[in-house]
Amino acid sequence: MIINSLNESEIKEIVKKLENKKLTLTSHLYKRFPGKSIGEASEIFANKYSADAREKPALALLAVVLSIHRNYTKIVEPRIDRIRQTAFCTFVDLKEKTKNIETFTNFCEMRAPEKYNIIISILAAIDKLKEHNAEDDDFEVLHEWAEEADFRNHEKDIIGSINGVGLATFQHLRMNFGADTVKPDQRVKEVLKREFRFNLSNDIENIVAVKRIAEVMCKSALYIDQVFVNYGSGYYFKENNDKINNDDSLKE
Repeated sequence: MIINSLNESEIKEIVKKLENKKLTLTSHLYKRFPGKSIGEASEIFANKYSADAREKPALALLAVVLSIHRNYTKIVEPRIDRIRQTAFCTFVDLKEKTKNIETFTNFCEMRAPEKYNIIISILAAIDKLKEHNAEDDDFEVLHEWAEEADFRNHEKDIIGSINGVGLATFQHLRMNFGADTVKPDQRVKEVLKREFRFNLSNDIENIVAVKRIAEVMCKSALYIDQVFVNYGSGYYFKENNDKINNDDSLKE
């Protein structure tokens, strides 16, 4: 893995450049923090990243799964914002909404049988985790899992081994439930390649690289993740828009 091509001073200079850029209309956090710099918005958001999961764990889980192969801002976020205004909160609530595919489709306003099956499998895994966990609270059960889960061996994990849960989804779920880690999505990988010139061969290496950069910056990995995601979505718009259009064609 080639991440030693830059010294710490060079890494800091690049990150500072990204932090100081303003959010653009296509940056993921623009709607929440218009007018702020990427660094300012990322700092605020990273500090409360798991707030939704603490308050409404079922909503956080649903958001992660619905975002698989979807443009979150355009497709998923409006649905999640609508559901957030309801009493939907616990994994029991989620089980009720997944009692059959028709109920799930109507609730999410999205025909997504693959995502339905993933949620059913994750809920079954959560039930198993609760059997071996003295803590019965929905958030705390997945928080404990998120802290202990190993991204290097995600395919052997009780949730990571579920069909349809790739490494990015595995990491996204861990982040939502309180782990300080990074999701190796397209924006993050683009920034590592284009801004840092890192020659990385797989998602594991991308995660390790972000963690290393976080150490250099004395910041959380989650914060650096948000800086990269918002820079990539805000300043590589044409490429990401093309990718988004391709992903949207995958609708079930």
